[in-house]
Amino acid sequence: SLLISMQQQLQAKDLYIEVIEMKRKIYGNDDPSVASSLNNLAGLLFNLNDIDRSMVLYEESLRIRKKYFTENHISVAESMNNIGLVLFSLGKLNEAFDYYENALRIKIKLMGERHPSVATSMHNLGGLLHKMKRYDEAKDWYSKAYDIRKISLGENHVDTKASFENLKAIEIDKIKQDKEISNKNNITLLLNTNNSNQIDSKLSNNMLISPGSSRDGEALFSMNVSNSFDSGLQKF
Repeated sequence: SLLISMQQQLQAKDLYIEVIEMKRKIYGNDDPSVASSLNNLAGLLFNLNDIDRSMVLYEESLRIRKKYFTENHISVAESMNNIGLVLFSLGKLNEAFDYYENALRIKIKLMGERHPSVATSMHNLGGLLHKMKRYDEAKDWYSKAYDIRKISLGENHVDTKASFENLKAIEIDKIKQDKEISNKNNITLLLNTNNSNQIDSKLSNNMLISPGSSRDGEALFSMNVSNSFDSGLQKF
C-alpha cells in the first residue's frame, strides 16, 4: 500500500505541474489560483521529502498572495504557516517561530481566538517551543489549543487528542529538565565545597611550614587565597 501511495503522489505531482502551467497561460503568473496550486504542489513535495523545492514553491505562493491580497488575508496566513513548517523541519527554529507567530496574528484578527484554525497555529507554536525546550511557553500554547479544540471539535477528535497527548509529553519533559537542573546545581555545589576545602587545607599547611611569616606576608597570602576562591566561583 505504501508503494501505491507513492505512485499516487507522483501522479498527483505531474497533474499539479500540468494544472499550474495551464493556469499560468490562462490567468498569468501572479493569479491567486496559481498561488493555490503552487501551495498544493509544495505540500505534496514536502510529503515526498523534496524539502528545498517545497520551500521555493511555498515562498512563490506567499509572494503572489501578498501581491494580490492584503497582508491580513487568510491565504497569506496559510502560506506563512506552511513555510514555518518547512523551516521547522530544517531546524531553523527561530525563523519558523516568526512565520508561525505572524500566521497566528492574522488568523486571530480574521477569525477570533476560538476558531479551530487558530488552535492549529497555537498548537504549532507549542510544538516549536517544545522543540526549543521552552517548556512553560509551549505548555501555554498547547493548553490554549486544547481548550479551543475540546469545545469546537469535541474531546474525541484526533486534533483534540493530539493536543492532550502533547500536554502530557511536555509535563514529562519538564520533569526531566528540572531534574537535570537540580543535578547540575548539586554538582556545582559539590565542586565549590571541594574548592573551599582545598583552600582551607593549603592555608593550614602554609601556616604550619611558615610560622615566622611577617605581617605583610600574611596579608599577601590571604589576598591570594581570596582571589583564587572568587575566581573559582565565577566559573560556575
